[in-house]
Amino acid sequence: MSSCSVQDVDLVKVGGYNVGRTDEGKIRLTLTMTLNNPNNFSIKVKKTDLDLSISGSEAGKIELEDKVIILKKSESDYDFVLLADSKEVSRAIVQAGIGIALSGKVTLRVKGWIKGKVFGIGKKLDIDEKQTLSLKDLGMGNN
Repeated sequence: MSSCSVQDVDLVKVGGYNVGRTDEGKIRLTLTMTLNNPNNFSIKVKKTDLDLSISGSEAGKIELEDKVIILKKSESDYDFVLLADSKEVSRAIVQAGIGIALSGKVTLRVKGWIKGKVFGIGKKLDIDEKQTLSLKDLGMGNN
């Protein structure tokens, strides 16, 4: 059994993002992440419990739209498609609006856990990531 130990998957970088909307009134955030899986087996990520905050204002839960399979013995880019309630996100943006306008930056924080499965056995990984983005990077700043 000791030969079946699971090594942590390393987040190498967050390479990009895309924001869109769905027909159901949700915001779709696609994060492209480079992950290194040192294990001799693929890992299936299929469940999340994540809270989103925007510049300190709570923006509700976000959920993984589709499972992601992290390939064995590889360092590759993966798209994680996350869904958030557009009303809660809009409310958080309004609450944080003055700070965002004055600084020209928005800080996104994702906190909670993701669950991966290997051979039917699940493991939760705690997540607490914060990223500060310039409004210019989001296409919202002055040129």
